[in-house]
Amino acid sequence: MNNAARVALILVFGLTAIASSVGAGDEKWIDMSSCEMCKTLAAHKGLMDNMTVERHNIENGVVTVCTVREPYMKAYKEASKDMEAVGARLEKGEKVHLCKMCSSLNSMFTQGLKYEIVPTKHGSVTLMTSSDPDVIDEVQQWATRSNEEMKTLAKEKVEYKYEHAK
Repeated sequence: MNNAARVALILVFGLTAIASSVGAGDEKWIDMSSCEMCKTLAAHKGLMDNMTVERHNIENGVVTVCTVREPYMKAYKEASKDMEAVGARLEKGEKVHLCKMCSSLNSMFTQGLKYEIVPTKHGSVTLMTSSDPDVIDEVQQWATRSNEEMKTLAKEKVEYKYEHAK
């Protein structure tokens, strides 16, 4: 997986990882302050409050729709660059702290989960698919849990650290 593809996935989900990652122990499912991928999104003031991520099950996986309000597209693009830097560290084999959501998605990629990203004017649409029924079930469970956890974060009015992650 090249850096550009990895960054696109991160932006869609606020996550990604490769096998050299650290995390997923007794940690939160989504950790916007400690996960080195997720916190790059939270580092941009207002971005998390001005983007939506919808995950929906399809026959052979999940479709994700990410939409960003126009005034926050610059922050979205900056977050992309920040995530690319984290992705480069991962590709070098460095240990990177990841939350359970990010580590779980990585596990599915190692099991052959495929994806296709379609950029849109205000975000992207991503298809994550597999021909393996077990992987399909796993990614659909991942999407359901991720949707639920994001709703919980929104209800709790989670405070994000807005320090630019450079």
